[in-house]
Amino acid sequence: MSSLRTARRAARGWIGIALAAMVMVVAAGFGAHAATAHNDAGTKPGADGSTSSSNQAAAQAAADRILTTFQAPPGSRRTAERPDPVPADLAGPPVQEMDGTQARAVGWYSAATTPAEALSWVAAHPPSGAELTGRGSASVGPDFLIFTCPAPSPGSLTVTTASDAQGRTVIRLDAAVDWTPVRSPDSLVPAKAVTAVEVGTVDLARSDQSDQSDQSDQSDQSDQPDQAKLPNQSKLPDQSKLPAQPARSARPLPEAETRTLRSTDPTLVGKVVGLINALPVPTTGLHSCPMDTGTRVTILLVGYGKLDVNPAGCGRIHLTPFAAGQHPQDFDGRQSRALVDQVYALFGVTWQP
Repeated sequence: MSSLRTARRAARGWIGIALAAMVMVVAAGFGAHAATAHNDAGTKPGADGSTSSSNQAAAQAAADRILTTFQAPPGSRRTAERPDPVPADLAGPPVQEMDGTQARAVGWYSAATTPAEALSWVAAHPPSGAELTGRGSASVGPDFLIFTCPAPSPGSLTVTTASDAQGRTVIRLDAAVDWTPVRSPDSLVPAKAVTAVEVGTVDLARSDQSDQSDQSDQSDQSDQPDQAKLPNQSKLPDQSKLPAQPARSARPLPEAETRTLRSTDPTLVGKVVGLINALPVPTTGLHSCPMDTGTRVTILLVGYGKLDVNPAGCGRIHLTPFAAGQHPQDFDGRQSRALVDQVYALFGVTWQP
């Protein structure tokens, strides 16, 4: 039976929540909008005929539409341009995830009431179908409300109020809609090329397999299994012989995870390949990251390649094909935990990190 090679990636990650980003503002009718393009955005169509460019354009149209659902307080006046000078608290959105695959639109109003009164009225009169899901306090910045907007324009609308130098109330609107980059057909794993699937988990906190450098992240040729010698590859480390780390829990990984699970069932293999082919490509920008626990998962696609997955921290999904001439691929790491859960579920195991 062929065996898995241990995923060996150093834990790293940092928190990017609530950092402000500089955005380019372009005048556009009712308001202004800014969208950050994905580095793979282009015109090459995916399997369904869509492209990254068309998805981005659709998201931008949806963000522009969300602005039109705003219900302004009585006596308010919509302005076509950003105020000059703009109140310092309204120079940018109060909270931003800095996602590179997010279309954004900005709108402006002037109100006849105080900032607090205007925001109170907006909270009681949300955009049609929208739900108030967050608010901010002036103790850490300007007062603001966050609404979650439903289809056909799923996204969010942030409403922020502040006073300008003349004491007049200014309302800033920030609409945001995520869009999905398209994977080209040649990035998909051919189901017929995979004859079996193996999966196993290792905890780097108790593993002696950790890299001494970040070179393993690059998946160089020395780290790629020789397909002809696949059954002789190194095995998962024996958890009972690995040194314990005082900073980690002493609880061992479940036995069903540390041993290699293998299936040649065409239905199961096809489902695993389907999960991989449904993974989105990585997005640019900053994302919030939970603590990295040091757990790594390797999914071996016998006959094709292997996936090294970090289901913790910032997440990582790296595919290394075995065949010469085929390039490694990275997928959106935020999907790593869901992928691991789903693959193990196909083997009848509830994965526990």
